[in-house]
Amino acid sequence: MGQYRAQGRTVGISMIATEIEPFTDQFSVNIPGLDIDGFALKEKTYQLPLRSVANNFPVELDSNVDDLKFPQGSSVIRLRGIAEIEKKSIEITLQVNESGELSGDLACELKGSAELEKLVSLGISATLKMAAKVVVGGQQAIKGTFDILYLVGWKVNQIV
Repeated sequence: MGQYRAQGRTVGISMIATEIEPFTDQFSVNIPGLDIDGFALKEKTYQLPLRSVANNFPVELDSNVDDLKFPQGSSVIRLRGIAEIEKKSIEITLQVNESGELSGDLACELKGSAELEKLVSLGISATLKMAAKVVVGGQQAIKGTFDILYLVGWKVNQIV
């Protein structure tokens, strides 16, 4: 991940990340309690298993470590990786049952397009911030705007 030039030699640094926390194999969908045109949407957090193994990411995330310092008399270098997260607002339509809860296959509905599939695969959570009541195929649904927090990469620093 980084290189250091010492006495005319290049020393390479690589790191394998294991036991990444608090990253999880679950994707949470947070729904606040809302009243939409006389329809009560129940407050609930849904946990969706969108990833099979928590520490296996669907894409490779690289980071470079600059300005490495070798502690005098030691060959040990300590690195720490910190997740870089961004937020994006997306609009999706989700079915709702008579109890005011989301219904259907939420994972499938959230991954409806290629853009969403990548975003949700690296997603940590989605929070409904506004919604309108709609009817889809004779069933009630909400067309909502969700803020999705998702992983975009790592920033790796040396711990001195």
